[in-house]
Amino acid sequence: MPEFKFRLEKVLELRKKKEEERQRELAMLKELLLREEQFLKELKEKDCRMREEISVLQTHNHKPIDIEELIRYTDYLEKLREKIISQIENIKKLIEETEKKREELIDASKEKKIMEKLKDNQFKKFKETVDSWERKILDEIGTINYSKEEKWKV
Repeated sequence: MPEFKFRLEKVLELRKKKEEERQRELAMLKELLLREEQFLKELKEKDCRMREEISVLQTHNHKPIDIEELIRYTDYLEKLREKIISQIENIKKLIEETEKKREELIDASKEKKIMEKLKDNQFKKFKETVDSWERKILDEIGTINYSKEEKWKV
């Protein structure tokens, strides 16, 4: 029986590798996004703690609050807010990149599936051809055997 060879096997392999690469890239982006979201959470928690500290200093302190200290807190809070805004922007960009990479992965998967479907269809045709060829050979062998038997009967 002849062996089936898919002429576009190399193309299929390339598409599989492309899909795997897109999966790895998407996984890396998701991991980075999680880390960046965690960092944002930490920044927000710091901001909250600092606001609480300032509030405690202002309300529960029996002595007057030092203006220089208040300015340092305010400056620190302002820088913290800037970091939070910057981090939010970074996260938005990462989300966009992740969505773009997800679309690329979907496209790569579709391309691979098209090639796999083509390979399956070609294999089915090959199998049908081989089966037909085998049936013809068996029919021919049967006809030859029948002819020989008839020949010996006479």
